[in-house]
Order: sequence, then structure tokens, then C-alpha cells
Amino acid sequence: MKKIVTILSSILFAVISVSTVYAASIPPLLNPGNASDPADYTPPAGYVYYEIPNSAMEGTHIATFNSSGIVDPTGPYTFAVTVGTEIGDNFTKVLAWVSNFPVYAVIVQGDDAFNLYQYNNSRYNDIDLVAPDIAPDQPADVSFVAIVFDPLALPVITPCATFGIVPFIILFIILFLFLITIIALLSVIIKLLIGILIMGRGKGRGNKVDIDVDIGNNADIDIGNKNINFEKNTNVEKNTNIEKNTNIDIEKNTEINIDKSINEYYDCHHKWKKPDDRC
Repeated sequence: MKKIVTILSSILFAVISVSTVYAASIPPLLNPGNASDPADYTPPAGYVYYEIPNSAMEGTHIATFNSSGIVDPTGPYTFAVTVGTEIGDNFTKVLAWVSNFPVYAVIVQGDDAFNLYQYNNSRYNDIDLVAPDIAPDQPADVSFVAIVFDPLALPVITPCATFGIVPFIILFIILFLFLITIIALLSVIIKLLIGILIMGRGKGRGNKVDIDVDIGNNADIDIGNKNINFEKNTNVEKNTNIEKNTNIDIEKNTEINIDKSINEYYDCHHKWKKPDDRC
């Protein structure tokens, strides 16, 4: 309900802004008497006639109805009308009206006559409606505003039509962002678990890596700064290159056959030496 009122108020503000340029969409039908008196005006059979409370006062007045056309503060059907005085005028009039259902007619009462703006269920808004003249080019002040509509012509109001589609878009965006966040968190957790598993396998006494290696001729072992554990009776064939800064943990009684052509060797002090160096 509040959402509808806000939207209608915004529309009223927009149409009032141009009311000094444009007149009502249709000419009024002048009727003597008082529209609230059935002897002076009778709406079509089955139609609802409703006089907007306090509509003689300047300001915006709102009426809401249910699907049966009965006044209901929580109803989805809303009619809003703004009564006021334009700059340079000395009389009040309907500056603008707007609704979310088709209106058959809007009546502007003034003194002992009223103007009937009959739209025949074709309008949802209009501007610049006046009461009948009490003198040449001098309309009377607004005594009250009444509307006439057909309850059978009320459109079906869905949640989107009542509150707009914006909340549903916002909800979709929130759910989408929440899903992206969950996926990102799961990705981080999985990466952490994989890292822990890898570190667990690589860790051990002396950072040993127990592997079975079948190294053929001219094979290069490039393990960066990792530690390698040569198991017992592991043979390293000739022309095998082992990168610098590689820690090698040699098991006791491990036989290592290293060809003389190797660039560096492991000396008696457990350091990498050039062939010309001695212990």
C-alpha cells in the first residue's frame, strides 16, 4: 500500500509540473445541482460513486478500494487527487489525479453545480480539472471531488503490479551474490585442504621424500630446493644432472654409482664440491 502511494505521489508531482501548460484531456459536462444527490446525478447501474473525503481542502487525497469496489485501507486499488491553487489564480481546482485502475468519471463540485469529466473507463490520470464557472472565466472553488468506476473493470493486481518488480530484482541479486560468495569460500577451503595434504605428504624427518626412481641415461632431475631421499640400492646413471641447492638425504648403506662426468659430487663433508676440490 505504501509503495503504491509513493509511486502515485511521484506521478502526481510529475503531471502537476506540466499542468500549467496542458488542460484536461476532455471537456467537462456541466450539470446543475449537487452530484451527491441521486436526483441530480446517478451513475450507471453497478458502478461505484465515491466522494473523496475532505477533497475541498488543498492537498493530496487518497482513497483505496478492494476488488469489490468497497473502500478498504488495505485494498490494492488506489486513487489519488491533488487539489490546489495555481500561481495567478484565485480559485482552487484539481491540479491532477492518478489511479492504478480505469476511471469512468471524475466529478468536480462547485457551489450549486458540478463538472462531469466522463472518461468511460479509458483513463488512469488527468490534469487541470475545474468546477463550473460562477462568473465569466471565474470557476468556483472545489467543493468536493468524486469518482465513478466499474468494479468489474478493475484489473487483476499481482504482487509485481502492486509493489513493482524492483524488490524481486533486488532479491535475485542478493541470492546471486550469496551463491557466488559460497562458491568462493568452498574454493578457498578446497585449496587449503589440498595444500595441507600436499604439505603432509612432503613433510617428514629431514624432509625426506621416499620415491622409487628409474633414471635412464641422460636423465635430468630438477627438483629445485626440495629434499630427495635415495633409498637403499638406488642407482643414478651417468650423465644425470642434479640441480644446485638440492638437499639429498642418503640412507645408510645406500649404493650410489656416479659417473665421473658429473659436474659436481657429494664429498666426505656432505657438501657439493667440484671435481678438483678435496676433503
